[in-house]
Amino acid sequence: MRIFHFRLSAQQMMSKARKVSSAMERDADLLEQYGVTAEQRQNFAEAIAVADALADDVISRWYVSEAVAARDKKQEQIRAKIEGMVLRVRLCFGAQTPLIGVMDCHNLSQKNTSELLESCQNALAVLSENFAALSVFGLTQPMVDELAAARTELMVLADAVTDAQRERMEMTLRRADALNEIYETMVGFCTIGKLLWADVNPAKYEDYVIYHTKPKSTPAMPENKSGMENERFS
Repeated sequence: MRIFHFRLSAQQMMSKARKVSSAMERDADLLEQYGVTAEQRQNFAEAIAVADALADDVISRWYVSEAVAARDKKQEQIRAKIEGMVLRVRLCFGAQTPLIGVMDCHNLSQKNTSELLESCQNALAVLSENFAALSVFGLTQPMVDELAAARTELMVLADAVTDAQRERMEMTLRRADALNEIYETMVGFCTIGKLLWADVNPAKYEDYVIYHTKPKSTPAMPENKSGMENERFS
């Protein structure tokens, strides 16, 4: 989904907007003759400052990656705990016990967060109902409590990932709205600025150029396969 109205990168567009704003202050008297007021120049500069203050996507992406890393670390801890519990259930009730199916602990590494949370809940139910028998094989109440606490922590961490992803999207949209508004305003100012300096001052004209058109390449001369030089006509 395209959210920016310009072809430049966000960094390039903001850099150009700052240059245009600076050029507009330099050309303030000339611009006023075309209806560009001091208030409009100030509003443009303030819009740039507001956009600069918005969190860059690099920062938002970092928060998401940190949240995902914390969630994934907790999931690995839970998988290890459940696998230890499954081993005790098999030792106690046999490898083919239907309790393993009740726990739904097959392919733990392939389960997503919601599936792992469900398996963890099932495992806790089996452990609690069969605690006396499993205690002979080393199961203790603190172990059960730790697994339950880890499940609660994973729920919190999963919510943190969702929140970070939502906040990143909201920030991206806010920044896109701000940059699009700056760009659309800048296009109008640049149109006037180029009119001021066209065929007058190339350097100042360049201050208002947003996109540069690549010059068309000159077609190569066809190869003279006859060995004769091309004739020149005066």
